[in-house]
Amino acid sequence: MNDFLDFAKARYSVRAYKPTPIPEAALARVLEAGQVAPTACNAQAVHTYVLQSDTALVTVRSMTKFTFDAPAVLLVCYDSARTWHNKLEDGITSGQQDAAIVATHMMLEAWDQGLGTCRQTTPPQIPSTIKHAPSQNSSPSSNTFYALQPRMAFFGTPHLL
Repeated sequence: MNDFLDFAKARYSVRAYKPTPIPEAALARVLEAGQVAPTACNAQAVHTYVLQSDTALVTVRSMTKFTFDAPAVLLVCYDSARTWHNKLEDGITSGQQDAAIVATHMMLEAWDQGLGTCRQTTPPQIPSTIKHAPSQNSSPSSNTFYALQPRMAFFGTPHLL
C-alpha cells in the first residue's frame, strides 16, 4: 500500500478533462468505494446517480458553467427519511455528512484509478428536478424523497496526466 499522506498531497481538483469516456472497470471501483463508505448508524441512505449520456450532460451543463466538460457526473443524494436523526436536537440529521463522506471515498478511488475529480455544490435547479424521485429502496407509493441538497462530482481523465 502506498503512503496515504503522499497520495492525499498529490490529489487536486481537476478543472480540465479529456473527452475520453470513463472505463467501466474504473467506474465500478469508484462506485464500490462509495458503497463501502461509512454512514451514521450504517444507514446507507446515500444514492449515487451516474450521469454520462449526452442528454444528461447537456442538462447538467445548462444548469452550471462549472462542469469543466467532464465526461461523467456523479450526483450524490441522500434519502432524508433513512438518515440518522438526532433525538436531542430537532432537525439535525446525518444526510449531508454521509453524502460528503461517500463522495470523498469515490473521489479518492477515482484518483487511484487515474481519474480526476472536482466536487461542486449542486446548482439550485437540480434539487427541484429530483426532489420527487422515489427512493430505490422504497415502493412506488412511498413518500420517501431524496434530500434537496445533493452533491455533485465531475469525473474524467485530466488533461495534465
